[in-house]
Amino acid sequence: MGVVRPINDDQVNAACALGPDEATLKDALSRLASGLTLITCWDNGAPRGLIATSLIGLSVEPPRLLFSVRHQASAHDALLRDGRYAATILSTSDLAEAERFANAASAAERFCSSDWRLDDPFAPRFAGGLASFDLRTEHRIGADTHTIFIAEVLEVSTRRGPPLVYFERTFASLAG
Repeated sequence: MGVVRPINDDQVNAACALGPDEATLKDALSRLASGLTLITCWDNGAPRGLIATSLIGLSVEPPRLLFSVRHQASAHDALLRDGRYAATILSTSDLAEAERFANAASAAERFCSSDWRLDDPFAPRFAGGLASFDLRTEHRIGADTHTIFIAEVLEVSTRRGPPLVYFERTFASLAG
């Protein structure tokens, strides 16, 4: 017969701390090839935007997309306030724009190329991309460090071309 020994709260907490460490999880998630999307909006007349890998089609009827934004992202609060924004799925010909958005410290740097239409009242418009969507927030869900946006699709336009993806922490194209 075994001996029963009492355990303390620290032992219980350690035993219940399930899940991988952060580095292992990030490494595993880097293996998920993801499309790249620019999400842009106005913030009191100034353009704001970010590059996201989280955009997915939620439903066709009704037309809805879903994406998540880290609370610390520079455009997070503007997206919350405005509730209207554009999303552009990037192609391989948009690599320079993806790099600019990934590395730029300021909105002025992100929107400096001539490929931007900054005269559209709905949202700043990128001229490239494979698909562009006009979106309006339908629901927001707080999820720890992120906000999940469920957006109604108001308008959509498409172009042909190869997609730009993010895989193993780098921009890539699909082999084909």
